[in-house]
Amino acid sequence: MITATTITGTFIIDAGAFLMARVRGSNGLLITQASVSTITYTVRDLTNATTVATNQSLTVASVVYNSLQQSDPRWDVDSAFQRGRDGEFGYNFAATVPAAHFATFDVESTSPFKETPHRYRVTVEFFPVTGAVFRQNFEGTALPTFP
Repeated sequence: MITATTITGTFIIDAGAFLMARVRGSNGLLITQASVSTITYTVRDLTNATTVATNQSLTVASVVYNSLQQSDPRWDVDSAFQRGRDGEFGYNFAATVPAAHFATFDVESTSPFKETPHRYRVTVEFFPVTGAVFRQNFEGTALPTFP
């Protein structure tokens, strides 16, 4: 099994976690909908050392793009003017992990300065049509929102 590097960021609790990446399979090629049969994810609360969700399914056709998405303003990792280390720019994987998987804060009774925001790891497993299963990790701190 191959695990890619970990992508880090911040999650907003009430919005869940929006994950984006340029994903290459175990063969080194950019994944497409036809190259992946199944995708699952697991959510771990690193602060409490607990598993929150296991083997949650994602619909391949909804989260994998057959070409790199290059005009989404949320993608700020690279661009046509500053390409990634692989000479490409854009993403081919985007998924939202529901807010229900992340601890919530009661902002009426708990100040974020009194309780440490939780750190989470979302591990996405890609099961290719051929070849070895591979993973992409996303880690972030889940921050509360205030009314």
